[in-house]
Amino acid sequence: MLSIKVSITSRRFLDDIPPKKCLGIVQFILLSGNPVMGSKELRNYPFQYGDFRKYRVIFDIVDDVARILFVGKRNVVTLER
Repeated sequence: MLSIKVSITSRRFLDDIPPKKCLGIVQFILLSGNPVMGSKELRNYPFQYGDFRKYRVIFDIVDDVARILFVGKRNVVTLER
């Protein structure tokens, strides 16, 4: 069974979203050991990333610990005028 460690910035983001979506993100990471679930290797880094609905999650799984490094919205666009 995997244990989960969450970074401080990820914890802040997860605290602000509804609990049902937070649970879905955690389930996505727990199931992502299965390559069919859609997580991919992050280029030039030893991490994995995946998209869960409108959120992007960057994580890694080492031994039996899943570390959530970053969670954020996928389509965040900032315009400078």
